[in-house]
Amino acid sequence: MKPRTPGFWLIIATVGLLALLPMRAVAAMTPEEVKLIRETEGVKLFKEIKVRADKGDPVAQFRLGFCYYNGIGVAKDPVEVVKWWRKAADQGVAQAQYNLGRCHFFAEGVPKDRVEAVKWYRKAADQGYAEAQNELGFCYAYGEGVAKDKVEAIKWSSKAADQGHLGAKQRLNNLKDPVELAKELRNAAELGDALAQFNLAACYAYGTGVAKDPVEAVKWFRKAADQGHTDAQVVLGDFYTSGEGVARDPVEAVKWFRKAADQGHTYAQFSVALSYFHGFGMAKGKGVSKDQVEAVKALAMKGDPVAQFNLAQAYYFDHFIEGVARDPVEAVKWWRMAADQGNADAQNILGNYWYSKGLYVAKDMVEAAKWWRMAADQGVAQAQYNLGNCYHNGSGVAINQVEAVKWYRKAAEQGNAKALTDLGFCYSRGEGVAKDEVEAYAYSNLAGMTSESARQKREFFLDEKLSSATVLRGEQRTKEMQKAIQAKQAGK
Repeated sequence: MKPRTPGFWLIIATVGLLALLPMRAVAAMTPEEVKLIRETEGVKLFKEIKVRADKGDPVAQFRLGFCYYNGIGVAKDPVEVVKWWRKAADQGVAQAQYNLGRCHFFAEGVPKDRVEAVKWYRKAADQGYAEAQNELGFCYAYGEGVAKDKVEAIKWSSKAADQGHLGAKQRLNNLKDPVELAKELRNAAELGDALAQFNLAACYAYGTGVAKDPVEAVKWFRKAADQGHTDAQVVLGDFYTSGEGVARDPVEAVKWFRKAADQGHTYAQFSVALSYFHGFGMAKGKGVSKDQVEAVKALAMKGDPVAQFNLAQAYYFDHFIEGVARDPVEAVKWWRMAADQGNADAQNILGNYWYSKGLYVAKDMVEAAKWWRMAADQGVAQAQYNLGNCYHNGSGVAINQVEAVKWYRKAAEQGNAKALTDLGFCYSRGEGVAKDEVEAYAYSNLAGMTSESARQKREFFLDEKLSSATVLRGEQRTKEMQKAIQAKQAGK
């Protein structure tokens, strides 16, 4: 699964009860204000919407689904969510069709059915709904619920991109031949196109269509930054922070962060704020606003997921930002906000420490599995491994050994030692995959190279009587896997 766009969750955050308020007012409201409105007006609003929905009003049916989804005036009920969105979708409401597709895609209130998801995405896409067009492009690109078809993937991604969908634009670049893409970008970059310079720099940074070259990446990021490209300015600041492709220089890093911050770039503003807090590239505390913490909180309140994530870290660890007293409950609140916007690290943390262990929230393995899935879909190896365990043990999801192997494999391909170990045992026992002593040996062997605990399990496994031919093939397979993992890690 490739990283997903957060369109569905953004829609949820701005419809339902809040749809009655002017959007500018909603954007300016604090979470506490939103909560107060939900508590005082939710029941009344739910009843009003329910009356209209029962009479067949498709918009009311659509909004009633959000009431059930968010618990506005009624207990949350995923089955009712699907019921009312389906009614609205059957009457042609594009957003309802799109959301119903997401429900089928992620098994929210209905069994997972990617084919059914594609059906509803298509209905919404045919009406010009950009999010649905983007999702349909994704499905064709990766063969989710439909046969993989590059032509169709480009067609639907282009339709969404034409409406300004950034995720679709990025996918279009990914669908092109990397070498040809790099050539096209170079031609435009040499003519002074700032966006092309930025994207060409990214090609060099990640080795896409060209040999990976951090120095060349910095060169093109600088050209774009000099033209005022804010993302290039931020990335250039990151390079000076890490010392990759250029000598580490905190002062120069802050200079570029400040240039982007002055143009309203929220991540850059956050980076400047943190530089003040930690004395990075300037005298610690010099030039700081009267309330240091408010600078970070302001960005978090604006909805910046990076700021929200780091504010949560501050509340939990008590040392990350000066002036923030440890408050785990507040940390969970901000992690949740970041996670709702698609921050993979926050999603993984919610699964790891809170819902799976019941720390500061009620233990809920269904909720833990949900957050791990979101992070896993974005490529977080630990979340992929944990989700595999959920399917293996039936924690928060129905036991499904085939699905467990799928997620173990994704984590193993990133070098996760625990996933390598468990995948080895799956092959040795024939759980979720055909029994294969060679694969079992190779995965267990590779795990033993990276972890002491995995090494002990490997020694236990190797105590079993294996033929010399099996061991030889297993050693060869180990080397192949090792090269594949190293190549994947080098390409990140």
